[in-house]
Amino acid sequence: LVVTIPSGSTGLRSYAPTWHQVHSISYDLAGGTAPEGNPTSYTVTSAPLTILNPTRTGYDFAGWAGLGETSTALVIPTGTAGDLVLTATWKKQAKVASRVSLSYVKKTEGKKRPTQVKALVPQAAGLDAPSGRIVVKVTGKVTKGAGGKKRKVRVTKKVTTTLEAGTSTAKLPRSLPRGTYKVTARYRGDQFYAKATSKALSYTHKK
Repeated sequence: LVVTIPSGSTGLRSYAPTWHQVHSISYDLAGGTAPEGNPTSYTVTSAPLTILNPTRTGYDFAGWAGLGETSTALVIPTGTAGDLVLTATWKKQAKVASRVSLSYVKKTEGKKRPTQVKALVPQAAGLDAPSGRIVVKVTGKVTKGAGGKKRKVRVTKKVTTTLEAGTSTAKLPRSLPRGTYKVTARYRGDQFYAKATSKALSYTHKK
């Protein structure tokens, strides 16, 4: 504020400065990402301040806490005083349904049958690629024994791998008895994606 003394004024005048304390605004994002442009200070005479909302993958913003009721459309009104700490609150989104596709990796040169399978879990819009574990299970009933002592037994082998950018490759077990098997991939899910199991592939192992 500038004080102007008009031309022709007379008499003694006394002026004393007045000050408005500057208050701080800090933010606890609770794992979220801050938008650009939110204020970090204000005074009691500041115009109303609209606080922009943060974002967080896998969560819906549930409001700012720290100035009265929690609000998703927070405005700091003129006349507010004191340092403020605004805390973001979140509601976890439901896990996205996932699916697993399983296929044989192209036969290695010189090999008579596939030796590897590839699992693919597609990425959902707005989320990072799926992460976590894939369990490839090979199951089948095979004949064991010789002569009149032959019998059918169930054989199960598992191989655990880690997804990278939504894909994973696993080597099929080599120590299998001769027989026909089913191969499936079970995705264990992660923070954002639900569990899922692939359709089965048929696999014949011949020693």
